[in-house]
Amino acid sequence: VGFSYHPRHPHLPTSATPFPHCSPGTSPGRLPPFPPPKTLTTPRTAAMEQANPRAGSARNRKVVLRDYISRAPREDDMALVDGGAVPLRVPEGAAGPAVLVKNLYLSCDPYMRGRMRDFHGSYIPPFKPGSVIEGLGVARVVDSTHPGFVAGDIVSGMTGWEEYSLIDKPEQLNKIQQSDIPLSYHLGLLGMPGFTAYVGFYEICSPKKGEFVFVSAASGAVGQIVGQLAKLHGCYVVGSAGTNEKVELLKDKFGFDAAFNYKEEPDLTAALKRYFPEGIDIYFENVGGPMLDAVLLNMRMHGRIAVCGMVSQHGMTDPAGIHNLFCLVPKRISMKGFIQSDYINLFPQFLDYMTKHYKDGKIAYLEDMSIGLENAPAAFVGLFSGLSNTILLFLVCNLMTLTLPAGRPRQHFPLQDLEVNRTKSMSPSAEIHRFKRVVPVQLLQVVPSALAALTGKGMT
Repeated sequence: VGFSYHPRHPHLPTSATPFPHCSPGTSPGRLPPFPPPKTLTTPRTAAMEQANPRAGSARNRKVVLRDYISRAPREDDMALVDGGAVPLRVPEGAAGPAVLVKNLYLSCDPYMRGRMRDFHGSYIPPFKPGSVIEGLGVARVVDSTHPGFVAGDIVSGMTGWEEYSLIDKPEQLNKIQQSDIPLSYHLGLLGMPGFTAYVGFYEICSPKKGEFVFVSAASGAVGQIVGQLAKLHGCYVVGSAGTNEKVELLKDKFGFDAAFNYKEEPDLTAALKRYFPEGIDIYFENVGGPMLDAVLLNMRMHGRIAVCGMVSQHGMTDPAGIHNLFCLVPKRISMKGFIQSDYINLFPQFLDYMTKHYKDGKIAYLEDMSIGLENAPAAFVGLFSGLSNTILLFLVCNLMTLTLPAGRPRQHFPLQDLEVNRTKSMSPSAEIHRFKRVVPVQLLQVVPSALAALTGKGMT
């Protein structure tokens, strides 16, 4: 169960934090009898019930790729389909250990654009037209034949854009130890984007205190973390982004020393010279194209370039070439591409490092979240149209379930009936929750006792 909040539009839900069930015997106070549940359930939310206990199955909606594309993605390139009933057990006679999961959060990542092409020469194979789109997610284990997982475990890893997924390579899943950090952060700050930033900056760039660092696409899921790691290391950091809003975010929220809107700079080479009069020591490359050409002319001797991605080239059938590569020779520049999975042995070290700095208030993090599997195509398209400031996620299950104490029946509340505004400081323990409009009175009466069970403090 999770609440969701939107960092830029408080009236929209976006990030999630675990919400515990009230334990049996815990008194919620004097509650009036509940009205008939028919007023709390809509046809849509009823269809999203997790399971039919008698039938042992559930409906499984999924998002599939219609066909390969060679341009920027559109919403109609994907389709939401009814995958029929899925048994809530791992099938008998499976080839090996497997895990059935209920997907909770799924992420939209730029690399997925490359998997929509009919191209088989990449480090990861393309999607199959007509098949479910794959991506990273956080999920709850429903059933398992793998000794390392049991029903109820929360895991992260590669799954499908669907409500239920059968994972036939469970050894690639990571079990999440629940804490006061939102589960969705395991797809961003503590997931692949955060690990990519960590590996690229520390392993590829080999930073030194006092060096000059430039990050392109700096407000993205990876860039925002790279800049903060560089600041923690004692570097001077400048980032580029595509809107003035994002530029202010980089400076005010993420602590960059400076930032600029590349769309307002007619001469990128001159712009970089203005922000780096002594040159650039480290460039974290996310864009490619003219930006990379301009950076090469501004690099210092023995500079390092970590090539994480080139988003400007994703929609091109004939990618643009680079004109200033010769700068690598006289300036002795090191330029290296990398894939975070090649450094998976460092993941436990990364997790400890990032968790500590986040809890200490030294790293800030923002995410954008859409609600419902049906909004996944629009969320993904928004990733390439500049609509998102940060990592894009979507919450798969929008039915909120509360188990009430003292034998009271379970009640269901559509999440769209609840809107919460969170003011979040650098410390995850300092959060203020405030209801923005009328919600079912039964939920309001239960929330204080549930929060009290979580925090050990009385609330009204």
